[in-house]
Amino acid sequence: MTYCLSFLKLLRMYTQNLLKFIGGQAAIARECDISDSAVSQWSADDNIPYARRQYLKLAYPGEHWIRYEEHLSTKAAKTEVA
Repeated sequence: MTYCLSFLKLLRMYTQNLLKFIGGQAAIARECDISDSAVSQWSADDNIPYARRQYLKLAYPGEHWIRYEEHLSTKAAKTEVA
């Protein structure tokens, strides 16, 4: 059980670290004209909503998005197996 909780925490950190890398939670909230708590929920859910993700990809281009998409694909594949 501890392993599962640690793994889930690590997954949430992936989104959180990406958000920090592209500017931080407050800056992204301002950029998207939404609340800080909405962006915080993305970290908790380990998922940036698709439409926001597309917008942020255009606003903050880079290779980090390729790694993030790979992360989401891996996460989805693990969910399907379980």
